[in-house]
Parts: sequence; structure tokens; C-alpha cells
Amino acid sequence: MPSGGITSSGWVCPGGCALSRGFTLEAAGGTLIDKLSFLKGGADGGAVSPDEERLMQLFQNRAGLKKAYADLKDEFHLLRDRLKQQEGATIRVQEQLDALGDLLGDPKTGFGALVFFQLRTLWGRPATNSSRPSPPI
Repeated sequence: MPSGGITSSGWVCPGGCALSRGFTLEAAGGTLIDKLSFLKGGADGGAVSPDEERLMQLFQNRAGLKKAYADLKDEFHLLRDRLKQQEGATIRVQEQLDALGDLLGDPKTGFGALVFFQLRTLWGRPATNSSRPSPPI
């Protein structure tokens, strides 16, 4: 029989469930759904038993759950990386704040630092009314 086909050697799934028709699937290409497509119409073209339909549904559910789990795992790793980046940024800002506190707490440099920050604030403000044209009278 060609590789990937259905054989009648009695396939048993890892969980201990057995196909009632006694067919196995060889491990060649194709998706699991394609390999189990013989369950839809039965091997001899007869009706599908409720157990076989349930097995098919369980395989489809399992595939969907595995995909959802992989997606959640990827999102978890992405969020963990983002959290590490935020923690790093928080630590850098805390170090800057501590350095500024040390600078302002030193009597030799504190006054100069205060003047610098006050002048920087003034330089950052928009120009006063003298730069705007006067309103018409």
C-alpha cells in the first residue's frame, strides 16, 4: 500500500482510544483532518457512528486548543518582554531622580542647579506680549 494511506493493522491512539473500524494512518504528509477523513463517510461508504463523529470533533477541538494555547504563550512572552522594558525604564528614571536629589542637596552645586532649572523653564516659555502685535484700537 502507498505511504500515507489507510491500513487495517488496528491503530490505537496514545490516549488508549481505538478506532472501531480497525484502520490506521501511516505518518506521511497531510493534515490530521485529511488523514481522518475516512471517518466521515466510513471506510465502506456506510454511515458514521456517533463515536467516530465524536472522535473527529475531539481532534478538531484539540487542534483549535493547541493553536489558542500557542497564541496565548506568544502573547505572554511579548507582555513579559514589555514588562522588563518598563522596569528598566523605571529604574533609569529613579536613578536620574536620585542623581538630581544629590545635586540639589549639595550646598556647593545646589544653588547653581536651581538657577539652571529656573532659567531653563523661562527659556522654554513662549514669548510675552511684547512679541505679539498690538490689537487695533
